Amino acid sequence: MTEAADRANILLVDDRPQNLLALEAILEPLGQNLVRASSGAEALRELLRQDFAVILLDVQMPGTDGFQTARIIKSRERNASTPIIFLTAISREDAYVFEGYALGAVDYILKPFHPDILRSKVAVFVDLYHQREQARRHAARLRESEERFRTAFTHASIGMALVAPSGELLQVNGALCELLGRSERELLERRAADLVSPHDAATAAALADALLTGRRASYQLEHRLLHARGHEIWVRLDAALVRDGADSRPLHIIYQIQDITLRKRAEAEREELIRAQTARAEAEAANRAKTEFLAVMSHELRTPLNAISGYSELIEMGLRGPVTPEQMSDLGKIRRSQQQLLGLINEILNFAKLEAGQVHFDIAELPLREVLGGVDALIEPQVRAKGLRYIDRAQNAAVAVRADVEKAQQVLVNLLGNAVKFTGAGGEVCLDCDWDDRTVRLRVRDTGIGIPDDKLTAIFEPFVQVNPRLTRESQGVGLGLAISRDLARAMGGDIEVDSQVGRGSTFTLALPKA
Repeated sequence: MTEAADRANILLVDDRPQNLLALEAILEPLGQNLVRASSGAEALRELLRQDFAVILLDVQMPGTDGFQTARIIKSRERNASTPIIFLTAISREDAYVFEGYALGAVDYILKPFHPDILRSKVAVFVDLYHQREQARRHAARLRESEERFRTAFTHASIGMALVAPSGELLQVNGALCELLGRSERELLERRAADLVSPHDAATAAALADALLTGRRASYQLEHRLLHARGHEIWVRLDAALVRDGADSRPLHIIYQIQDITLRKRAEAEREELIRAQTARAEAEAANRAKTEFLAVMSHELRTPLNAISGYSELIEMGLRGPVTPEQMSDLGKIRRSQQQLLGLINEILNFAKLEAGQVHFDIAELPLREVLGGVDALIEPQVRAKGLRYIDRAQNAAVAVRADVEKAQQVLVNLLGNAVKFTGAGGEVCLDCDWDDRTVRLRVRDTGIGIPDDKLTAIFEPFVQVNPRLTRESQGVGLGLAISRDLARAMGGDIEVDSQVGRGSTFTLALPKA
């Protein structure tokens, strides 16, 4: 009969009284203190009052379930190393098992379970509890329970090893052999340091030395071991030094080794997710700051530009005195430059509004000819000025689209304007269309300079210019295509491009068919 003072506490947590009664019947032969808890909250209160060798925790409970209870237990320094065995009748999915081990469980047992197996598993942790207590109190107590320890050692569900002060492995159990993919003979021919990852070798050696020199009585460490196949395994290692009762010389180190690879993987994924969320938040903040700056800058620049326009008109009207023909010519240049700069600033302001989500869209079902109405009139003066041939094959297309007529026209004018800008005299610009059951495609083709393959994606980014010299000559800042694509996507469409250097480009505006 186990003396009352030497009995280990075993916490049984289940919301069903009949299950608690069954567990008590199974574990009663162990002769330990069996403590009942009918809920997660009650279990946490018991843990505040006393320590336990092992916790048998039902997963499915109302209120605070088993996983939530385990998470709180492991967050407490006092209870962090207390073994938890999850018991469940329904949570057989891999996700539940993974979550259980990620929370630090030492086992996950499905109901119905064999009483002898459960009793044996619990006995292992009871024995380990006694061994730790005895090692701390007095080394002689360990010899008194040597046979018991050997049984617990052999049948433990986690890896265990005895290591000599010189570093040789003296004894290993089957769980450690399975964890490392090596036979018992292979392990006993090695030193403990040979199994540690080079990344953690220095830390492991320093802690082992602290044990042997008496600077520490025990330690816990999470580090990596080497599998026989070459990959690394994350483990939680609990180490305690056993000394000779007569002269206190070190006899061996007891290592308990628990595989925490799944938990480490889950932690790494959470950290990566947090980093990604942080980076996205920082990028969004920077983008908002940029958008706000562009909006403020555009508004501030428009005021003096409007003043330039106003005063130029006053001078042209002769309100400040007679104006010579030469001065009138210069005033015309000033007005044209002012209008050009104002156009560029309006582009920046439009882009800032799009970025900030401040552009309103009035989406409606429209005949395509209504969308195209007025586009030719806006583009033909540019065509004539460049000496190009313009062909509109889409004007009479009998099809309707879902779009904001003003925004769709803005996109088409930009695409046609670009085609005119980058097509030399004598070239051709063509607008045609086709459609299917879902999409209407408007194609703007030109015979211009074309776009290199490595720039086909970049041209849709803000302020990107394929050839800055040509863009400067054509009066642009690289926002037209970025704005056009954003407008197209906001209407449920998109813009694509196909181009060959020296042969021309085709920009396709896709819009939803009505």
